[in-house]
Amino acid sequence: MFVRSKSGKVDPTTRTRTKVHCFCRKCNGKLVDPRTKNKHIPKSAGNYSGNNNCQEAGPSKTEPSKTEPSDANDDNVMEYDPLHADDDNVMEYDPLHADDDNVMEYDPLPEITDPLPEVIEPFSERNYVFLTKKMPIHESANFQMVKKGKISDHVLGNLMPDNQDKDSEDFDDDGNQEDDDEDGISEYSEVYDDQNEYSDDESTNSEDSRDDDDEEVNFASTEFDEDEANLPCINIDYNYAWIILWVLQYQQQYKLSNISIDSLFKFLRFLLLMIDKNKFLSFPTSLYMAKKVLGIRTNIVKYAACNKCHKLYGINEISNKTELTTCSFINYPNHSIERFRQKCNNPLFKKIDSNNSIKDPIFRPIMTFPLVSIKEQLTLLFGRKDFEESCRKWAKRKNETEALFDIYDGRIWQSFTDDNAEPFFKKEYADTHVGLMLNMDWFQPFINSQYSVGAIYAVLCNLPRSERFKPYNILTLAIMPGPKEPKLHEINNYLYPIINQLNQLWKGYLIKTHEYNNGRFIRGAIIGCASDVPATRKLCGFISARIACHRCNKSANFVNNQPNFGGFEDFDDWFVERDINVIREKASEWKKCATEESRKVHVSQYHVRWSEIYRLPYFNPVRFCVVDPMHCLFLGIAKWIVTKLWIGGGILNDEKLKIMQERSNMIKLTGDLGRHPVRIATGEGFSNFTADMWKTFILVYAIPITWSFLGDTDRKILAYFVRACKILTSRELPKTELSEVFTKLVEMNKLIEQKYGREKISPNLHLCLHICECALDYGPLSSFWCFSFERMNGILGM
Repeated sequence: MFVRSKSGKVDPTTRTRTKVHCFCRKCNGKLVDPRTKNKHIPKSAGNYSGNNNCQEAGPSKTEPSKTEPSDANDDNVMEYDPLHADDDNVMEYDPLHADDDNVMEYDPLPEITDPLPEVIEPFSERNYVFLTKKMPIHESANFQMVKKGKISDHVLGNLMPDNQDKDSEDFDDDGNQEDDDEDGISEYSEVYDDQNEYSDDESTNSEDSRDDDDEEVNFASTEFDEDEANLPCINIDYNYAWIILWVLQYQQQYKLSNISIDSLFKFLRFLLLMIDKNKFLSFPTSLYMAKKVLGIRTNIVKYAACNKCHKLYGINEISNKTELTTCSFINYPNHSIERFRQKCNNPLFKKIDSNNSIKDPIFRPIMTFPLVSIKEQLTLLFGRKDFEESCRKWAKRKNETEALFDIYDGRIWQSFTDDNAEPFFKKEYADTHVGLMLNMDWFQPFINSQYSVGAIYAVLCNLPRSERFKPYNILTLAIMPGPKEPKLHEINNYLYPIINQLNQLWKGYLIKTHEYNNGRFIRGAIIGCASDVPATRKLCGFISARIACHRCNKSANFVNNQPNFGGFEDFDDWFVERDINVIREKASEWKKCATEESRKVHVSQYHVRWSEIYRLPYFNPVRFCVVDPMHCLFLGIAKWIVTKLWIGGGILNDEKLKIMQERSNMIKLTGDLGRHPVRIATGEGFSNFTADMWKTFILVYAIPITWSFLGDTDRKILAYFVRACKILTSRELPKTELSEVFTKLVEMNKLIEQKYGREKISPNLHLCLHICECALDYGPLSSFWCFSFERMNGILGM
């Protein structure tokens, strides 16, 4: 990079070397020559199970550079056309013939524009302004102990009862409230700023929780035996096999239920027997028999689940008993009071009335948890023709640009390593080393009743994006029974058998495939979790997002006992990546907490509880828990700004909403750009807008139809947000534009805080600051957002 002189002219002959921060024990963060830093960097590096695998970088946001920022020229007045915008940073937009006074000027966040060294640093060592700062390993543990975020005793005294609904206006906004068991708060208090000294009770967190001899809470369930999974074998001797295949294809095409297809098979059998009884006598009598004819065996393992504590038990082990079995789970095995160490004793089975109920009683589980083997599902996938070829396509692609096209261009895929610190995803293992992305969500299968069912899905990232999210390529790992969601730590009961299977997949096993009937050695790993905020916190054991961020050290401020994430004056202090080693250690300590109060204190102090997912040795709870753009940007920020700030603040009233609806009706869109918004003026405004409708509104309609009703500050807020969303939602995402996105989002936060107060900085407004880093890790937003997973909920709920 050339240096700009004091006169503003560029001197093409001058080139300087950038000094970088070195965090070795000798330098301890000093600015040194890049070659000196390279000498001090350790040669060994592990996989994502430790903090060393993450990018080692200095502070991601430094003081403004002495050289002039590239986008800070006086000529760079914001010019923007939402429908015909180019890639320039100049933004100019006057949709309603505004005068010259309405031209927006802005003072962007200073970017790092120091001269580049003569030798360009490797990709993993580059500094981006949007990356969270990595603390030196020998300092990170101490920093975690003194960071902000501990909740006061007054707040602990007002923790909400388990599973109580909260007034969360910022999350999910589609009906899913966050379950803040053990950390959900009805009334908030000021956070302690000085955390160097804790009280005796808090520092010890109860003697029981520190005693190594104490018993840990146990979420284990009965192991199930996995028989060898075989490929489907169609018996061609049956002359009606084509009928069975057609019916099953018909079911998949139109997403019909098993009950309806079972009835269809019964009808076809009745009809065929009338035509030729001898010829069609062996035609299957049910869907089960039809799959048996084709060799499709779906071995569903069923557990009996306690409807009180969600502990799992093998049905075969306890169904033979003559007495009703009760739950033996102990929630507080180390409690000092004996009655809290008692078993759950909730009945697991119910007696079914029948004619022979006295002599031969029938017992059925009150609540059943079905589970399908991951190995069996992978066998069915690899048994399909061309499936292995599809998994190998990513290894043949070439990307010589600095743009992100898919997850394979992200840092996670390129740098994920195995136990020997060797790259896990290599061309020679393109179709045998699979990367899975998890999603967990709850949905309502019934229309007229409150009944919440949970599902855990996984997609194979090896498949091309055009095939990855199709329903027949998605693994359904678990269906969690209702009618209510399990509490935060109770989810571990359902995770335990799933994590056992994932650990087996990490070690690898032989699977018969279409190309190799003798079997291939398949390995796999979870490389990401894409869910809404409440589900992500449950899955990975983090505290409520209304209290602290799970990716950096930002904790909520409290104004009038309500949390917010305002305050950017100490940005460099809290925009630091959390230490995953500390997270794992404190999560494990949670299992030894003896009482409910000690658990609450532990979670409030360290912002984490135990999750079974930490048994995966490679899992990075910070980097692998992505911020879902669908919920954060569209159901979160877009809805928050329009409905809470503008409609709730009186900027947009009923009359203006009607005008906005009329203006939107004048804009004609092609079918591939989304649905036309038709409920802008319905109800209180933007009634029942889905995430896709908010996305279309922000990218296309927002500026043309709302511009004339907004003041200068709100126009800047809207322009910054629209520009950021425009860049992020593109299929080709240049890495060079991520810094601009981050700058726009930070400035948007500052403007909202300046005009509306820091209490309006919601958790989603903070989480959006991490989306750029998630994009650098996983590629464009379409590689990991939750739109496709939401469609699976609709299929299961039919």
